[in-house]
Amino acid sequence: MKRVPWVLFVGLLAGCSKKDGAATAPPVAEDAGPRAECKEDDKVRYAKFEHAFTWTKTPDLASVPTDKVLGSVGGDVFQLRRFELSLHPSERKWTLLAVGGALGPSLVLPMPPQVGVVYEEKFGPHLGYFQAPDRGLTAECLKQTMIANGDDARVVKLTRYDGKTADGVFVTTWQETSGERRRFWAGGTFANAKVNGGDD
Repeated sequence: MKRVPWVLFVGLLAGCSKKDGAATAPPVAEDAGPRAECKEDDKVRYAKFEHAFTWTKTPDLASVPTDKVLGSVGGDVFQLRRFELSLHPSERKWTLLAVGGALGPSLVLPMPPQVGVVYEEKFGPHLGYFQAPDRGLTAECLKQTMIANGDDARVVKLTRYDGKTADGVFVTTWQETSGERRRFWAGGTFANAKVNGGDD
């Protein structure tokens, strides 16, 4: 199997991460202020699942489901159902977006997207982000989320790609390097992800 390690440039934040283990969320700071209220029409639902995933700095594709994509921001495990690939040829990169409710990762990868190639990055600062609750372990709507940066590891493999849609499998684990220092993960097998862009 061909593996392609790649380095773009370091991420936005630096800090120390904890040892591998179960995710925990420290109490939110008392001066965090009131949380945004969600209108009833803006509230999202999460399909919860039981899945034995051990957070680690060295995730592998064998640890994720073969028929769905799941994730967690430190609490319940939920399903991610929307997937998109965005192409940015002028920047020599493409992005895999996976969303469940209002949460999920956006992973930046090097052009071109190729079937059968394993795009792998070891734990550290990379391009991308994890849409996470602005505090704690839950978010009822997008207003209660934030773009979380930090250190992460990711492994991505496309199994089908025709320029319009794509299938594949991925796994990524994240550690916030500031704030609550929560641990996130997402991974599994996706199908028919919409491909956007390609003409910039």
